[in-house]
Amino acid sequence: MDSRLIRTVRLRFYGQQFYELKKKVIPALIERMLAPLSLAIWFMDDGSRKSAKHKTYIIHSLGYSKDDLLRVQTFCKRIRIESSSTSSKRTILAIVYSK
Repeated sequence: MDSRLIRTVRLRFYGQQFYELKKKVIPALIERMLAPLSLAIWFMDDGSRKSAKHKTYIIHSLGYSKDDLLRVQTFCKRIRIESSSTSSKRTILAIVYSK
C-alpha cells in the first residue's frame, strides 16, 4: 500500500472527529487529543489579543456549542490556564484567557 494512502486514512479519523453532519464539533475525546502545543497552534490560527487594556486573549470559536467549549475549558483548567466562554448577541462563542 502507498504510504501516502496510509497517512490519509490515519488522518481521516481525526478529521471525522470534528464534524458531525457537516457541523463543526469538539469531540468528547478532545482532552486526549489536546496538548499545550496543539492549544498554542490553535491560538496562532484562530486567536487574537482582545486589547492592551483588557490583557485578554481569545481563541475565536464561532460555530461550536457551549458544551463543546466546556470540553476545551476542562482541558485548559487541567494545564492551569484560566478560561471562560462568552457569547455575544449573535451567540458567537470564544474561549478567553486573561494573564
